[in-house]
Amino acid sequence: MKKEEYTTLRELLLSNKDRLFFVYSSAHFEDLMRSKGDPRFESDLRMLTDLAGDHFLDIDNNGITHPYRVLPEQISKDYSEPQYFNHQDIDSLIESVKEIPIVGIRIGDLITDALNVACPIPSDIYSNELLKKTFPNLPVSPTIKDLIESFCQFMHDMMSNKGSYKGFRTEIRNNGFDLGPSAGNWNDNDATEQISLFLKSKGIEMTFNDYVMKSFGNRKISQNELFISAYCILDMIGFHSDKLPKDSNTMNSVTTDAKHAYFGGHCDWFITADKRLYHKARALYSNFGVLTNVMYPDEAITAIQNEILPYEHNYINTFFQDELIPDHIVDRHYKEDDADCDYVVYEFSKYFLGIFSHCTHYYNSDDSSTLQFKLVFGNYSRFLFYDETSIMLDTLTQIFGLQGIADYDKTREKIIKGDTDVTISWSFDKVFVCIKNDEDRHRPELFILFKHDVNA
Repeated sequence: MKKEEYTTLRELLLSNKDRLFFVYSSAHFEDLMRSKGDPRFESDLRMLTDLAGDHFLDIDNNGITHPYRVLPEQISKDYSEPQYFNHQDIDSLIESVKEIPIVGIRIGDLITDALNVACPIPSDIYSNELLKKTFPNLPVSPTIKDLIESFCQFMHDMMSNKGSYKGFRTEIRNNGFDLGPSAGNWNDNDATEQISLFLKSKGIEMTFNDYVMKSFGNRKISQNELFISAYCILDMIGFHSDKLPKDSNTMNSVTTDAKHAYFGGHCDWFITADKRLYHKARALYSNFGVLTNVMYPDEAITAIQNEILPYEHNYINTFFQDELIPDHIVDRHYKEDDADCDYVVYEFSKYFLGIFSHCTHYYNSDDSSTLQFKLVFGNYSRFLFYDETSIMLDTLTQIFGLQGIADYDKTREKIIKGDTDVTISWSFDKVFVCIKNDEDRHRPELFILFKHDVNA
């Protein structure tokens, strides 16, 4: 983003921070911390702070993504590099717990006995060239410990050594799992369907999703594990695979890109200049039903300019004229035994007040109508950042004023926190406006009630 070619986009984002929310994630820090000690590190950190502020996304221990309010500088102080378990750690683990007794038996003895159980490998599998190259030090009759050590060493090499990952990827393709150059011409939205056909041609009666899930067995997995695994498989079998030009590029570089795409799936827009990341993200968003729009920087400039409508005095009327139109109706409901329409649902092409994506227009029986505005998520996100709600509320007060609102700051804070027992309302001649949180989801909903002879 610091490059000269991105100046227009950078300035557009910085000048609209009150309307657009650029978030950063733990994936950004995996990239950032690789330059620690380099003169660029401090300027990269400042740029991330300028753009994203304290809008941080991360995954908890249960694999759930949450928004946090923390500045990049604080994350950089607390950040620790991911540690990859290797075979030496097994002996250290046993040594650390070996004296702990369990029903009169030392835990170290239990673990040692279990790890030394033999697991002979069938000769036809052991003779497989891919297996030999993947686990070169695996004996013919390995123990469980041998298997664990070999696998840990394999993963450690893949995540820390460029040659190991690229070599394994090449072996996978040499063994028939290569989509071929035609995959570069596939429509991203059809890519996973094409891969399912590819698997069938190899005698594997599984869809792409089935194939990804198979690697996890019966274990319950999180959304991010599924997405990252799917991304890595796309890279492994030749769908817009990363070139990994730098010596420091390893499988870890691929998984970091996968995390960028996963976190991007919580946003409306995912902006990247990386062509290979662009195509893999689009393919997986289509596959998993994520409506995030993937854009190159030049596409993002146009999208931002089209999205931002000044909050002027006629903002609401202009928005309604543009968005509450027949082409945007996605649902109709008719009264029972009556030809009259009960309500219609509109899906906007841009957000109303930066938050609301849909409007339900109810035709009331008392010569009035009610417009109910709500946010319907089309991506992985199920939350709003603090600032998103606060800016929306402040914008409403700019449009409608503060007159008649008792203790606005306190009420505003409660709505931001998701309280459902408070409302902010405005009453005008034949028009009533109310904002409150939904009882079930604790997200803001806006209601505008008006008489039919009043133009909202």
